[in-house]
Amino acid sequence: MGLGFLLHNTEIKVNKFLDAFLWFLSLSTIFLIILLSYSFSNPVNSDETLLISNALFMSLHRIVWSLALSYIIFACEHLKSGSVVRFILSHPSWKPIGTMGLSVYITHVIFILFMIYNQKQPYDFSLGNIVSWLTHVKKKFIEFLFQFHSFSGDLLPCFIIAIFFYLAIEAPIMIIENFIYKKCKRS
Repeated sequence: MGLGFLLHNTEIKVNKFLDAFLWFLSLSTIFLIILLSYSFSNPVNSDETLLISNALFMSLHRIVWSLALSYIIFACEHLKSGSVVRFILSHPSWKPIGTMGLSVYITHVIFILFMIYNQKQPYDFSLGNIVSWLTHVKKKFIEFLFQFHSFSGDLLPCFIIAIFFYLAIEAPIMIIENFIYKKCKRS
């Protein structure tokens, strides 16, 4: 919310050297968080200093990640710097994914609960499971969903479900809304 306020209500001028330094700082912070999250999730020993640093990292890494990402968004949108990143983030191919964001957000919890409640035993991803899935053509639909889920994670199946809900519910309602608003504006 603070970034939204800065983008729409202020005019901030940033020196090019400061901008380059903040870009370097934000990108290196994101890279460092990715590296540290692996090392903190797989601790070698349970030393007390390691536990304190692990607790400190776990409590602060999301805030620091969001601040670093906020500067990237601020620099791309407000300062018009970061031409490659700005080109990628403003590419028109992101628009369909952005319009289905609400549908993905609503359906992903239902999908995850469906996958959890239909498990008969703990399920691990392995190459043997994928090979057995590819060699056996006659599988039950639920087993197919588990294989698809273990291969692609939650994102792809949620987007497939979201496309259906978007086309069946959200898009027709948006068409009706636009029709009503246009009719009200003419009156």
